[in-house]
Amino acid sequence: MIKYEKKIEAGIDYKKAVFWAREFRMPLFWIGDKERKIFQKNNLVLYRNSVIVMFHLNGREVVWAEEGLNYFSSFQKIEDYEKKVKESFLAIDKFLADLKKINPKKLSNSELEAWFVKTLKLLTNFSNIYTRTEPAFMAEFEKLKSNEKAIKKLGQLRFALREKCDPVWQVLMGKICGQIARKAGRRGLDLFFYTKEELIGLLKGKAVSEKVISNRRGGYALISLANGEKILKTGNGFRKIYRLLLTQPKKIVEIKGQTACQGKARGRVRIILHNKKDISKDVARFRQGEILVTEMTRPDTVMVCRQAAAIITDEGSITSHAAIISRELGIPCVVGTRHATQILETGDWVEVDATKGLVKIINKNS
Repeated sequence: MIKYEKKIEAGIDYKKAVFWAREFRMPLFWIGDKERKIFQKNNLVLYRNSVIVMFHLNGREVVWAEEGLNYFSSFQKIEDYEKKVKESFLAIDKFLADLKKINPKKLSNSELEAWFVKTLKLLTNFSNIYTRTEPAFMAEFEKLKSNEKAIKKLGQLRFALREKCDPVWQVLMGKICGQIARKAGRRGLDLFFYTKEELIGLLKGKAVSEKVISNRRGGYALISLANGEKILKTGNGFRKIYRLLLTQPKKIVEIKGQTACQGKARGRVRIILHNKKDISKDVARFRQGEILVTEMTRPDTVMVCRQAAAIITDEGSITSHAAIISRELGIPCVVGTRHATQILETGDWVEVDATKGLVKIINKNS
């Protein structure tokens, strides 16, 4: 159950929060679900303008790194992980096959609730497997040079998992949540600001007030405490944390990240953000030899990667999509910079030294 608090919590040093990832429009019922291990204990999620920014709190990234090193400590454990991945693929295939047999528009409210819970559970099981290769979880494991073959395999599995789950997301947000919204007489986007319990309640005629939804749409902070409690903040409580964590210093000349593929390059920055459903126009504007700066490369930016002189990402590690693509193409790549997309602008000139994991700003466009 999510609580609602006005005060900033004692025992949390937000100034020491460590950036984790940035995503486009993730629903509250997904990130607030108590079954999702990745959003449990010492975690902070900030939402504003359709973008979710995630942070580790109270040294959670250190704990994850230790867990990851142990989780993949032997070849047998990596093989066991691969089996879990393949089992999740079979579960997704079965789910999609079963879905073809029903028409969501003809489902009763109770049947629709059952499909919602079933779909969310499938995605949660997927997430609990997928996030074993999160950058923080892999931090110590990646330092072992003897694991290069394993790292490549895990990176490929991570990429395959992401692609495999996309159709299930489309089912959840399009067919199932779309039908829930129609039955309840709500706008589809409103459901992004419902908790899991509230959304199930919506099917029973218990809608959340427009004021509450409006406040959450304006921005919120979801804090997962060490004891497992979740606290949701809106208004001034949210804005105080947001300003503290996402206000960048005015003068930055160098950005530090992690080497994904060695090499050097100099060129003009082109920012491509996944902060909207269709980025095809942004992709079309990219020019050969530009420096791609993005949260994380995805299948819809692979063509751009082939044209780029170098790649810089906010997120990731050497098992990330950007790392895999850059190594295949032999393109200098720096990942895990945390805030490159917030510091750089299209038109800036930068020098990328991917061997050192450094990005030097030569000239700001503004």
